[in-house]
Order: sequence, then structure tokens, then C-alpha cells
Amino acid sequence: MPTELIFSVTNPDGSTLTIIPTEYRSDWPFLYHQSLSFKCYDGQLIDERATIVVSKPGAAMPVFCGYFDQMKRPSFKSKRPQQYHCSGFSKLLNVRSAFQKSYAATVQVNDLLGDTITNQGLLFVASSLATGWKLATEQGAPANTYCLERTGTDALYTPRIPLITPAIYLGSTQLTQSASLEAMQVNEWFRDSDRIYIRTAAGEPTGNPQTYPCYILNFKNCHLRAGSITTATLVPPGVDVLTERLWTSFMRVAETQGLEFSFVNRQDGDQDVDAHKTIYRGWYDNPWKTYVEADLIDFETGTMDDTKHGFDSIVLRGRTNTFNLCNLPPNRWGRSKALGETDPLAGGIYKEYIPYQSTMTEEQLVTRAGYMLGQMADERYLRIWARPDHTLKLGDFIRVTIYSEPYAGQYNMRLFNKAFESRLGGDVMELTLYDGYNPED
Repeated sequence: MPTELIFSVTNPDGSTLTIIPTEYRSDWPFLYHQSLSFKCYDGQLIDERATIVVSKPGAAMPVFCGYFDQMKRPSFKSKRPQQYHCSGFSKLLNVRSAFQKSYAATVQVNDLLGDTITNQGLLFVASSLATGWKLATEQGAPANTYCLERTGTDALYTPRIPLITPAIYLGSTQLTQSASLEAMQVNEWFRDSDRIYIRTAAGEPTGNPQTYPCYILNFKNCHLRAGSITTATLVPPGVDVLTERLWTSFMRVAETQGLEFSFVNRQDGDQDVDAHKTIYRGWYDNPWKTYVEADLIDFETGTMDDTKHGFDSIVLRGRTNTFNLCNLPPNRWGRSKALGETDPLAGGIYKEYIPYQSTMTEEQLVTRAGYMLGQMADERYLRIWARPDHTLKLGDFIRVTIYSEPYAGQYNMRLFNKAFESRLGGDVMELTLYDGYNPED
């Protein structure tokens, strides 16, 4: 299969290999995680814990950065290709959790999402929270000493913690290295060939890493970094980060603040997190990218899954557990002919949508309603296939002019999903657009 992309795999031991797929597809959805699937005949040396970067030579941003989450490897007798599925690093937030913690209203959003030890933000927790500690008295350690199995300097364990002397914190207190296990003092750590040990002060909860957070920098690196994040403060009274998936905590922060976010692939193979009130480029009357039908390989019109997208009113649940109906119309009713006009489709089917956030203050409710209504006001979509443009970002405004009846018209929409796949003997880009109006209606 001719392709202009390079598929580079890095195993935990640092070895690398380049894969030549027989076919592939990479999806990049708006406000969600990237995915990649491909088939090949030369992936026998791929480790289950490997990372993968798909890039175009000379491009500023890789097409995909992530890890393997599914492998199918038929025997050589079958002569069938191996099948691999990968997810962007952001999906690791689904399998990371934090100690229960409440963030005050004065805490900045970039603190919550950042990766500094001072604030111990969500991304830092996702990469460095060390769990599984147990008492180390059986190993002859002093009182109040805890150990973490399979974290020593033995070559079997160094891929996880490659630094011989990693930075270790108990809460916000950095521990110092001890010369030996027997000589360990309070707030010191020691590492032998099998384990890492820490000694704490007696008493709960700070004296027990089983109930108080202990961090080893990049102990379980999620490869997510704080990129461009707004500095607006949280809406009072802040957001409780409960004992839950960090992805749920991340969504709490983004939704109550009314933020759009995007995971941006980095040249070093990691991902940046961008979060702002608006992450898109262009507008309906000033699109970032323009296509005409002659530019397209193919196109398709339709409607999105109405269980997830499209509604004309919204039901929100307040902190008092009462349901309140928000009758404020979306910014764009259905197929509005122009911005600001009354909806020409006053009749028809109306839908309601109950968002995830179940308890909100009045301020949070208003912010959250504006965020959802602004993003999901139109369930129509236009899907187009064209030659790859790796510079497009999710949420960008795009104009497509179609001449073929009965679909003729100008479609001004936002980019909802960007995908690259092998098709027609080369690389093809598939764009799914939504939330627009058609002046011909």
C-alpha cells in the first residue's frame, strides 16, 4: 500500500522498528481520544507495552501518538496479516485515578491540568501517583517503612523507572535518598534491586502511603503534558475530584468551566492538552478552510446519532436535586439561514438532553448550558473525502460548496472528526463536519 506516512514503534526496552501497514485508519474525534487501527505482516517484535507515532515527513505535528490496546496475531500458517488497534495517550486517563481531593475556587484551571509538583494537577497525578505500597518490616526495614514491589534497579524493572535516583514526593514533601535500608530516617527513600522503600512519620493519614498520596515522577507516564490552557478560575465552589477515573475528573473541570479542549500531538511523541473557551479557527462567514465539490474524492450527508447529538431544549439538574428546564434556544436553531434569525423550522421533533454533570450551582449550570448548547445545536453532518491536510484542527470552521442535486448548497460547518485512511491506492483524509446552516434551505 503506497503511503506517505511513517509508522514508528518504540518498545519498553528502547528498541524501535518501522512498520509498513497493508491498510490503516486513524480517527481524531472532537473532544475525545484518538484511535488507530492497522494491519501488517512485520509486527512480530512489537511489545504489548510499546508506544507508536505516525508521522508525515516534514509535517509539524504527527498524525497519531499513542499506545497499543489490542493485538491479533494469526499463525504464520494462516498467511493472514496481524491486526493492531491503538489509542491516543489521552485515553490513559480512563485507567488512572486520584486520591480524593477538593480544589478550591481560587485554584487555576491550569493548576488542575498542569504537570507541576507544586500543584499536583490531574496530569501530574496521571503520570506519577504510585499505588500498591505495603509494610516493609519483613525485609528488615525500620518502623513506618513501606515498599513498592518490582520497582528496583534490576533490569527487569528499569523500563518503568529508568532513573536510578528518581524524584519521590510524599504529598508535597520531597524525600531524600538514604544510604541503606537499615539507616533510613523519616522522609527518606531507598532503592535496592527489587523495591523502592520510603519511611514516613508515624500517624495517619500522612504516615501511610496507602491512604496518602505518594508520587514517583513518571512512575506510570501517561505522556500527557499541559499545553495551552486558559488561566480562568473555576466557577465557585470548585470541583471535587473524587475517587474516580481521571477522565471523569478532567471532564468535570472542562464542563463546569465551559471549556473546549484538544489533545495535540507533539514531535517528541507525547500529547499536549489545550483547553480554552474557544479552540477553533475561523467562523461561519470566515471559514478557515474552503472546499468545492471538484476538490473532493467523495461526500456524504446524514444525521448524527440522536442519542448523543442534537436537541432543542436542555434539562439540567441543580444542586438541590430539582430538575430545571432551560428554554433558552441554541445559538443556531437547526438549519438557520443566517445567524440571529428566527428558526425557519419551528415545528418538527424536539429533543432533550441530560448532561453528565448531576449536581451544579446556578453559576455552573449557566456556564455548562452555554457550552453544550453551543456545541451540539445541529445533528446534521457532512462527511467529505479529500487529499490529506495535516494542518486542520478539530473545531475549525470549514466551508464546502456542493453542486450536485439534491445536495447543492453551501455548507458552513465545524470539524467534528478528522480521519486518515488507506484508500484508492494512497492516503485519503475523511472529515466529518457538523453544526452549520445551509443558505439554500
